[in-house]
Amino acid sequence: MRFGLFLLLLLLCFGIAYGLEYQISTPEEIIVGEWFSVNISMVSEEEMKFSIYSYVYEGFNCVGQGWITNQKEIHLKPNIPIEFGLHDLIKHGTEPGFYNLRVRFRFDEENKIDETYTVKVLSNSESTISETYLYMGLVLVSLTGLFVILRKG
Repeated sequence: MRFGLFLLLLLLCFGIAYGLEYQISTPEEIIVGEWFSVNISMVSEEEMKFSIYSYVYEGFNCVGQGWITNQKEIHLKPNIPIEFGLHDLIKHGTEPGFYNLRVRFRFDEENKIDETYTVKVLSNSESTISETYLYMGLVLVSLTGLFVILRKG
């Protein structure tokens, strides 16, 4: 009897997300001090209510604004797709490097779905240097093209 009750509870825990289809789009790189978005689209075969949020962390250290600062309460109606963004900001003083970005669907205290991605956090100066090299590369390509056109003419 106890095994049957355990099996029923196990099926209910895994069945909560049954019929929920979602797509998550995350940035590959995030710049310290600049806003970024995690874009989510989802649809369910049945009515569902849950909360969803995202955060960037390393170990037990959240490097975004907070663990649940961008939390949204979702109420899905059957077969009606929705799209939205979860916005966050990496704290100033965060060291550049690779961090985890987690999107958490929370149905109640015990039931959740976690999707975790790796993102690269850049300092403002790294971003500026990359943009400078890109600009210089574009100028070089443009000048080379102009030289070839003038030489042919």
